[in-house]
Amino acid sequence: EGGSVSVSPKGKIEYGKEVTVSASPNKDWAVRSLETDAKVLKAPEVGKPFAVFADQTITVNFAKKEEEEAPDNFGFYLGQITFEGNPIPVYAEINQKGAETNPYGAENYGFMAVMFDPEKRYVDKDGEVSFNMFQTPFKIVGIQKDVANPAKRWLIVEGGLLTGHNILVNPKGDALLGLMVNGLMLVNDFTTLTAQSRRYRIEMLDRNPETGEFRFGKLETYSVKAGAWVPGDDPSLRETTGGFMISYTDRGAQPDTFEGARMKKTQKRNDVRWYPPQSWYKDKESYQQILDSMEASYRNGKSDYEELFAR
Repeated sequence: EGGSVSVSPKGKIEYGKEVTVSASPNKDWAVRSLETDAKVLKAPEVGKPFAVFADQTITVNFAKKEEEEAPDNFGFYLGQITFEGNPIPVYAEINQKGAETNPYGAENYGFMAVMFDPEKRYVDKDGEVSFNMFQTPFKIVGIQKDVANPAKRWLIVEGGLLTGHNILVNPKGDALLGLMVNGLMLVNDFTTLTAQSRRYRIEMLDRNPETGEFRFGKLETYSVKAGAWVPGDDPSLRETTGGFMISYTDRGAQPDTFEGARMKKTQKRNDVRWYPPQSWYKDKESYQQILDSMEASYRNGKSDYEELFAR
């Protein structure tokens, strides 16, 4: 049902000769990945010739585009989560597609913002890591309903790039280790870290059909590697960036990120931050470059899910 696959040339292949795998996805499907059962060989790519050095079975994995619907309640909603012991407001503007324009454009159903104070220093629960925090608002893509139980639904969002700035490590009782780790982070440019853009769905519980108020449940992330929704800490989501002696792994949002937050009707807010503060940057020129880059990203950036189905 996902599409069609062919190999060229057909028939027996001589050792070392090149072949090409072609795959054409059906409507609302995409080619997610290719796999080979020859453990010593790298999987081929669609449309790229590769030399055959072993008998092998190649599997083409297709992914089906998710079905979304328009929200059926609109307005301004406010809830709260707790981050490292700090209360953080969660604000959402849900509207009809094209009714309002935000930095993402007009082709969305509004946005949801996790309102960290980027001027505040946050400290982890062990008191060993301190940092500033900023998160871009999420773009609201729509809602998704469970086919078997339409009363069960999720809010679908994308984006929400999370940035930790001026990250400092202070291991208790080991100042020398802290000095070494902070030095390595500076050398590897890991003092400011940003998670990649992904597609998330968050369950909407105890929903009031008249007001649209609800309580957030568990968060799931769309994994291109798995071709499915997975818990926010699933291994298939991990993206590791290597550096000199240390590395950084982006795991995406955790399953309980918004769990328990009750989103109630509120008034429109005008204090939503779409950009980090200028104080994070050494001069106005550097800051302007960041603003230009982020504006372009809001307009044209795509999550890995969007890129998959845009091929």
